Amino acid sequence: MATKEKTEKTIAIAHLAFTRQSARKVRRTANLLRNLTAGEAMTQLEFMPYEAAGALKKLIGSAMANANHNLEVENPQELKISQLLIDEGMTYKRWRAMSKGRAYSIMKRSCKASVALSDMTPAEFAKNVWDISPRNKKNSKSKDEKKTEKPEAKKAETKKTVTKAKAAPKKAKAEPKKDVATKAKTTKAKKEDSNEETKS
Repeated sequence: MATKEKTEKTIAIAHLAFTRQSARKVRRTANLLRNLTAGEAMTQLEFMPYEAAGALKKLIGSAMANANHNLEVENPQELKISQLLIDEGMTYKRWRAMSKGRAYSIMKRSCKASVALSDMTPAEFAKNVWDISPRNKKNSKSKDEKKTEKPEAKKAETKKTVTKAKAAPKKAKAEPKKDVATKAKTTKAKKEDSNEETKS
C-alpha cells in the first residue's frame, strides 16, 4: 500500500491503489486538502462526510509513517502536502437486464491515489521534480553532445568527397596534352612485356 522514496530533500511518498470509488468523487475530497500540512489534513478528514475521506486518511497516515520510520523525521505532522494525485484505475464492466431483452452496461470504477509530503510548497516541489527529470534538457547533456558530434562528422565526410570530386576532373584534363606517339610507344612496350611473360 505504501512505498518510500528518499532524494536530496526530505520527501515521503505513499501510494494507494484499487480504491473502489470513481476518481471524480475522490478528487472532490482531495481538493480540500491541498496547501495544508499533514496534521491539518488528518483533522479535516475526520469530520468530512465523504466516503473517500477514510481512504485518504489512511494514505496520508501511511506517508507520515514513512517519513517517521524511513526518513527519521521527528514531526511528520508539520510536513506539507506537496503533491496529491488522484488518477483513474481499472474499471469493472458489468451489465443489467432491462426490458425487451436489452442489457444496460454498469461501469464500476476505481482510482489510484499518491501523496508526497515534504518541506516544499506544491510549486517548489513541481520545480524540484522538473530539475531532476530526465526530460529536462539540462540533465540530458550527454545526448546533446552526441547529437552535435554526428553533424560535425557528416560535414567532414562531405568535405572529403567534395575535394575528391574536384581533383578527378583535373587529371582528365591533363591527359589530352600528351602526344599520341608516346601513348602508342607505352602500349607497345606493355604488350611486349606481357608476351615475354607468357612465353616464359
